[in-house]
Amino acid sequence: MCNFSTVNMLPAPPDLKIPKSYSSLPTKDIKVSHYPEDAPEATPVIVVTLNRPKQRNAFTLQMMTDFELCYPLFDVDERVKCIVVTGAGKTFCAGADLDIGFHGGKREGNGPQRQVRASLAKAWKIERQS
Repeated sequence: MCNFSTVNMLPAPPDLKIPKSYSSLPTKDIKVSHYPEDAPEATPVIVVTLNRPKQRNAFTLQMMTDFELCYPLFDVDERVKCIVVTGAGKTFCAGADLDIGFHGGKREGNGPQRQVRASLAKAWKIERQS
């Protein structure tokens, strides 16, 4: 029998420096703001806007990197209660930006996301063989 109170099911989140305001995060293809937008500090409602209206907010690897910067912070910030995702312009998101491409789904480096993807791919392969 497993005693869940003594087993660490999930790793502790890394030490992250939570910003006073999310509107100053160095993102390229998304805009992060608070609601109301003129609030000087983070509010319970964070608005994440896909910000490539000329390309109909088509999703890019840069957007994924921007999300990977923001969401761990939102996760551990007790002030954040709700995240609204929207798109600039007339279109929320046209899907993947096929003009840029995703390089076969591969990313450079050996970061935790790549390790998770490799583990999931291995588990999927084992499950499909059974």
